[in-house]
Amino acid sequence: MSLHSDLLYLADMRDAARKVSRFTEGFAYDDFLGNEEKQWAVMHGIEIIGEASTKVSAEFVAAHPDFSWSQMRGMRNVLITATPKLT
Repeated sequence: MSLHSDLLYLADMRDAARKVSRFTEGFAYDDFLGNEEKQWAVMHGIEIIGEASTKVSAEFVAAHPDFSWSQMRGMRNVLITATPKLT
């Protein structure tokens, strides 16, 4: 995988994180718990981050061990399996 591809996935991760931050800014935790739309948006953003983190090259991951790559990937898996599927 090329550095160019890695940069595209990292941009996806950054954009999703910014959206999650923007969508939840100033939003109280209790209000968040009662707002299905906010919850869905945040979960979707975390899923995007986790999915993109699986696409980043092994070389890039090895060169940047300060990021919690396995936790990002693991949280994506938790959310994907815990989210009810539409029929």
